[in-house]
Amino acid sequence: MLDGNITSLSGQSLATFSELSTDIEGIESEIDLVSAALDSTGQLLESEIDLVSGESVASAAFLTHEIYELESDLDSTGQLLESEIDLVSKALDSTGQLLESEIDLVSGALDS
Repeated sequence: MLDGNITSLSGQSLATFSELSTDIEGIESEIDLVSAALDSTGQLLESEIDLVSGESVASAAFLTHEIYELESDLDSTGQLLESEIDLVSKALDSTGQLLESEIDLVSGALDS
């Protein structure tokens, strides 16, 4: 009877070990799936970060170019305004001298 119990217990232990082995293999398979999914997600995130980073660099370069272009336009506009102000100033000065001359003529004519 003891031999029968030992054989029965031995068989049950073997069956339990076999079930545990199958469970462990299943768990390892699940771990492999999760690991692969995490790796894939990590690669996707890395790709998206690279894309956003590239777009940010491109945007910064574009904005820098736009700022330089606006600076150039402002410089040109400032130079044009300065030139036009000089022309108007000279015209006003000439007009003032002409008026002064005409006033002197009229004043001289009135004095005579």
